Amino acid sequence: MRKTIIILVSLVLLSHLSFARKVILNPSYEFRTTGISEISRIEIKKNETKLWIHCTFLPKLWIKFNKQTYIKDAVSGEKLFVKNIENGEIDKEMYMPASGDSTFVLVFPALPRTSGSIDYGEGEKTLIYGVSLKSRKTPGTRLDTIPASVAKWIDAELAKAKTKTPVDYSSPDFFNRDTARLVGYIKGYDRRAGFSTGIIYASNVLTREDFPTVITIHEDGRFESNIPMCHPKHGYLTFGDNWIGFYIEPGRSLSMILNWEDFLTADRLRNVRYTFKDITFGGPLAAINEDLLSVPTTNTDYGVLEKSVKTLSPVDFKASQLHFWSDCEAQLERELKVKNITPQAEKILRNEVMVENASFLFNYIMDREYQAREDTTNNILKIEAGIDYYDFMKRLPLNDPSLLITQNFSTFINRFEFAEPFSGAYKIQHTSSPKKSFKEYLFKELRLEQTEDDKSYLKLENESNQKMSQALTKEERDKLMKSLEEKGKTFYAKYNKQFDNYKNKYLKPTENSSLKWASDNWSYKDSILKADFKLQPALVYDIVKVRSLKFTFKSAMDKDAVRTFLTSFENGISHPFLASEAERLFNEEYPSVPKTAYDLPEGRATEIFRKIIEPHKGKILIVDFWGIFCGPCIASIKHHKENRKKYKDNGSFDFIFITSDNESPLDRYTEFVKEQDLANTYRISSDDYQYLRQLFKFNGIPHYVLIGKDGKVINDDFAMHNFEYEIQKYIVQKSM
Repeated sequence: MRKTIIILVSLVLLSHLSFARKVILNPSYEFRTTGISEISRIEIKKNETKLWIHCTFLPKLWIKFNKQTYIKDAVSGEKLFVKNIENGEIDKEMYMPASGDSTFVLVFPALPRTSGSIDYGEGEKTLIYGVSLKSRKTPGTRLDTIPASVAKWIDAELAKAKTKTPVDYSSPDFFNRDTARLVGYIKGYDRRAGFSTGIIYASNVLTREDFPTVITIHEDGRFESNIPMCHPKHGYLTFGDNWIGFYIEPGRSLSMILNWEDFLTADRLRNVRYTFKDITFGGPLAAINEDLLSVPTTNTDYGVLEKSVKTLSPVDFKASQLHFWSDCEAQLERELKVKNITPQAEKILRNEVMVENASFLFNYIMDREYQAREDTTNNILKIEAGIDYYDFMKRLPLNDPSLLITQNFSTFINRFEFAEPFSGAYKIQHTSSPKKSFKEYLFKELRLEQTEDDKSYLKLENESNQKMSQALTKEERDKLMKSLEEKGKTFYAKYNKQFDNYKNKYLKPTENSSLKWASDNWSYKDSILKADFKLQPALVYDIVKVRSLKFTFKSAMDKDAVRTFLTSFENGISHPFLASEAERLFNEEYPSVPKTAYDLPEGRATEIFRKIIEPHKGKILIVDFWGIFCGPCIASIKHHKENRKKYKDNGSFDFIFITSDNESPLDRYTEFVKEQDLANTYRISSDDYQYLRQLFKFNGIPHYVLIGKDGKVINDDFAMHNFEYEIQKYIVQKSM
């Protein structure tokens, strides 16, 4: 009996001791989303649990473990938060050594005795799933094959393509409104990756229209998407925070095989521009994609730009950047000499160098204008660029449509259309021609006597009107405008009272004044193109003109007058596809059947949206898509705080705010919502948010949508800046 008791006591002690301290080296795990952290050791004690977190990161950069770092028991789901770090501090930045490797010991509360596995993470993110407390990790192998069923599906999808050969960039088929098909597979993908969709921020750069397109990822790792296009494009798709380049054409299909290991590497190298390397392409465009991936290029450095804006004059910066541009071209040519790549890839790579460097030169001017307002003491920022600065535009083949393929073309065209030399066009008076001039009103209708100062000003005004129609240099125009402005201030101050009466009688805007303004605007810009840029009209300039039409159409009401304006406008557009796009925009803005509120199409995106608006049915809804890192979003919400208070109990309409977990981290989101007294706020998953981007066709935020009391869409691009005016239409319409 005594022997039996001794044996039982011994077994209990052994059991207690085995639980009191248990060590697992290199534990196995099911899946991880971090490329930085791995668990190299777990030590389980009666009163605590220790994790050895081995970190691999960029040297001299810091990592930090916050108070929300946790381990979660797989059975109970209970989270145990970190208590302390033996060789560091919680919430403290800890810098990596030169090797880029370091191990930290994190101490957590004791795990339940029944625990068999845990998850490890921080905040809202789980970083490593299914960490075993029993088994060690066995050496893994890369996933170099894909399931036969997936390969068969990809082959079948590629076979459906309408066109089997790449487009000829010099042919009329370059522009083609059609859909491209993207399919693929992510080796090693798991639903717990943190995303079940991707997105392509597709757009029509000719017309400023956005067509964000969701990439659906299936549970087995397959993905697919149909992309609306009108010309070939070297662009990006995004999965989570990762941007992956690819090239595709209208009517063609492309397949991409990705590897989850590449995602982990991208996470580890998050502070540098990482290019996914383990990609296998398929379909008629595979060779072009492989070539684009195989040739390294030198990218412009925005850190250099930020410093240069404040330290280099326009002349010095331009000289430096043109030298860099030439070096980039020389490096590319050296690469092309040793590599036999497709003509399409060669063309795209050369264009990428030109468009990126030209955009960089435009960015310098844009950034220094902002810095000049912020820092009025910096003499470098007071030096004007001068018209010679822009002669770099001559280096680009502005009639070559293949420029549009490049990844940076949308940035380039935006910078060009709003370039400083064109800025004077926006100062043209937005009114129709009056029946009587102010001079006639003063000195004929009122019969006032002209003084010598009056005569001097009126003479200068007359000379200015004659000269402004000529191709003056920027300096000549500025000097003329300055002199006219100085004398004009005195003249109009003298006749201030008479001018108020004149405005009421003769300067009432007409419906078509915006069309007159648009026509004058382009006449002015045409002269700037020739005088300042020393350029002749070309495809790129015509694109700038077509991009203005949506604004022009929205500003005018008379369909017949717009039709007359557009016919004249199209006479200056050389490319037939651009003219057809202008016609399409006109027909969409002025349809044969008047626009009415519409129902959303059935599908997942509409289901997501309906769940949000259903509790508010019976009210007009102003839906605000926003993000905490979006400056204009924050400014708009703050600006309308008083309006939200003013109309809080109106009963006719309400505000709805939608953001995502990616756009708005929880802590900052919660703080801002409280600060702004926001009601009806929805912070949804990034996957759901991407479906709503696609539904309402917006890439950028803020974006506003107006929903009727019946749930129909009244306006999918609501002008929030006209809120006070627009909303009155709906408050009074009680029956809507």
